[in-house]
Amino acid sequence: MALLIYQVYKLIRGTAALTIFFGLLGVYLLYFITDYIGLKMLSRILGQFTGVGVLALIVVFQQEIRRFLLVIGKAGLTGHRKLLFKIFKGNAGGEQSELNYVEISLALAKMAEKHTGALIVITERMDFKPYEDSGIALHAELTAELLENIFFKNSPLHDGAVVISQNKVRAARVILPLSENVELVGNYGLRHRAAIGISENADVLVFSVSEQTGQISYTFRGNFYPNITPETARKKMKEYKAHKLR
Repeated sequence: MALLIYQVYKLIRGTAALTIFFGLLGVYLLYFITDYIGLKMLSRILGQFTGVGVLALIVVFQQEIRRFLLVIGKAGLTGHRKLLFKIFKGNAGGEQSELNYVEISLALAKMAEKHTGALIVITERMDFKPYEDSGIALHAELTAELLENIFFKNSPLHDGAVVISQNKVRAARVILPLSENVELVGNYGLRHRAAIGISENADVLVFSVSEQTGQISYTFRGNFYPNITPETARKKMKEYKAHKLR
């Protein structure tokens, strides 16, 4: 049970779901405290909420539940065996490949110099495929030239985001959710709103290049960091790969 709980934690780690879960846990703890010390009115109000706890969880976590079921449903028999192997054995066998930081940072530098708008998502999560499916599947070798060609303004793939995983360009023209954090995204366009939005919903590292200013930015866990250098981008990729990015 401890292993399964840990795997569920890994599945929602870094997403908005984890924050919501702790919020719900706080409500339940407050209910038990108020009931224990005899605050009847507050306890009764909180009791109404906890009485529909399962339904509340389904409503609040509907996106995460949907993505999880999509992963399970698309896996097939062979996929289920691999999934169970991952759960109980981890990532043994060297499945993770070294990310090509040089190619990505080189592409960011060239696109920033030319003021080419870009949106790049780097992920290691197995539940990110539903987002990938909104775009065009590529599964191509990661090179700076490929990224530049994708985001070239006359390219049919330049709209939307590129998803990079396992050192492959997995998909292009991917549609991402937009952030609703008005205070954070008020001065930015759709590209940066999408970068913040996907980082609020998944444990991913997102790089964006502004078409107007040529500035490189990165987004992680809902936090937006503008005007960074290609060298800083390479450093953040290494930290993300090593699970040390905060």
